[in-house]
Order: sequence, then structure tokens, then C-alpha cells
Amino acid sequence: MRCCAGGGGRFPAGRGAPIVVRRTIEADLRRAVMNERAASRRVAIRHAQTVARLKSAASRKPYRASRRSHLRDDAIALVISGFEQAGVPVRLTARRDAVVKYMKRGLGEEERRIVEAEIEREAGSGITEQAVWVPHWDHTGDRLKIMAMCGAVGNEIGSTVTAHIGAAVIERASTSKLGFASYMRDCIQKSVRSEFARVGMAAPDYFFVVEDASFGACQGGEALHLHGAYCAAPEGLERVRQRRTFRRALKAALGAWKGGRRQVQITETITTPWKWARYLGKHVDVTGNALTAQGSGNATLFATNGMRQKARAWYDGQRSQ
Repeated sequence: MRCCAGGGGRFPAGRGAPIVVRRTIEADLRRAVMNERAASRRVAIRHAQTVARLKSAASRKPYRASRRSHLRDDAIALVISGFEQAGVPVRLTARRDAVVKYMKRGLGEEERRIVEAEIEREAGSGITEQAVWVPHWDHTGDRLKIMAMCGAVGNEIGSTVTAHIGAAVIERASTSKLGFASYMRDCIQKSVRSEFARVGMAAPDYFFVVEDASFGACQGGEALHLHGAYCAAPEGLERVRQRRTFRRALKAALGAWKGGRRQVQITETITTPWKWARYLGKHVDVTGNALTAQGSGNATLFATNGMRQKARAWYDGQRSQ
């Protein structure tokens, strides 16, 4: 039997060998990306803490460490999504006896595997509900805020949105003094208000997360895009008009895109908010680091004030049960 060159006789020639090699390479790449993401998160946090200490020293004010922990939020999000995927309903709580493990450091590939294995073992033990401790709203980071916004939109049977940004708008946002996310927030807010006022409808509440499709390389072109959701109107003609108007407003704000008609994709309803929240948070760290490296700020989440209020109300309501 003829074997693949350089394989030491390990794989027989044919369709199976390239598939095995490709899967091995993909697994190695995924492991490297996860470990790098965890390391970069720790570096970014230490940098922010150092800057805060230096500012306190310069102003001669006592340094007070922030009670917001992005590492903790990552662990909480992983546990919540893990149990939901396993079919075990999650109940958020303020009880400290439900504290999540691995809260003090970033989750590398091996640590994630350990946590996922523990979740799978507990989910298979016959439990009907899992309580997960979450911090006060004022001490949450973007990952938990995204989760809360998805929950709030899901309560109103809202719709998910994926929108691609034109190259010219990306260039302007990347060089704006406001930062990339703030520039996009202002552009979209202005367009949405104008378009809905023109047709005599109330503008919906919404939120978006900036994502870099080039795995943090910010290679230019149109790799940066948006994922999000909005609170939709009730079923019927009003809902259809709202969807069409929202799509027109986004296209006007995002500029010409090479993909044409598929620039703005809107679903009918958001039926699985936990799943959508997990999808939106998958590249938050990488994108934030990439934007910071090019001087566009590190913010990736933006939302209307009404959306933030609804998200907090949903989060506080879940946490107080």
C-alpha cells in the first residue's frame, strides 16, 4: 500500500490522510488561539491596573482596585453556556455559595477542557437546574452585559442582526478620535433615528458587538463587522415595516459593501438568547486587543440607552430570584 510522502508510513494515501492531518492542524490552531487569548487577556488586565495605579499616584489619591473582573466574567459565561448546551436550565443568583471556579485567571485550552468535563459530569448526574453566581450589574464586563441584552431581547421576541461594514466607513471609524465602536454607535444611531422618523415609527432599542473576522489581525478591507439584536415590534405588518426600515437605516450607516444584498441579515426571532450571546462573545477579547493596537480604543459593545436599561432590568430580575 502506497503511503503519503513524509508520513513515515503512518497514513495510507487517499482521502482519509489529508482529513486526519487537517483536523490535527485545526485542533492545534484552536488550542494556540485559546491559550493566546487567555494570555493576552491577563496582559491587558495587568496593563489597565498599572495605568490606574499610576494615575492614582499622580493625583495623590488612594488606589482602589476595580471590582469588575473580565477573567471572572469569562468563567461565568463558559459555565452558563456549558450547562445550557447540556440541556440543564441555568438560574442566575447573588448567593455566594454558587461561586464559579477559575475566576482569578484566564481560561486556556486545558483549563476549559477541565471545566467542560466537570459540567458534562454534573449535567449527567440528573440535576434539573444549575445555580450560577453572577456579580452586581455595576461590576459586570461586556461578556455578561451581552448575555443580559440577549436575554432582554429574547423576552420581547426580538431579532438577531449580522451587518457588514463598508471599507470606507471602516477607514473613517478606525481613524476617529471617538474610537471605532463609538464612531459606529453615533453613525447607526443617527441613521436609525432619521429613517424611523421619516416613516413615522418609533425607533427600536438595539445593541451591537464589533467582531474582527481576521482573528485579531485587523487586516483592513471589510473584515470588521457587527453582530447584535434589536427589540422587535409585535407580529404583523408593523413588524415587517420595522424590519425593512431597520435594514435600510443600517445600510445607509454602514456604507457600500462588496457583498451587496446580504450586507444586513435579520432573523425573524431570537429563540435561543444564550446561544446567541455565546456566539457574540467568541472574539470579544481578540477584537478589543486588535482595535487597541491600531489606536481605535478597546470597546467592542455599544447599545442604546433603552437597551441598557432593559438589559439591567432583566439581569437584576434573574439575579434576585
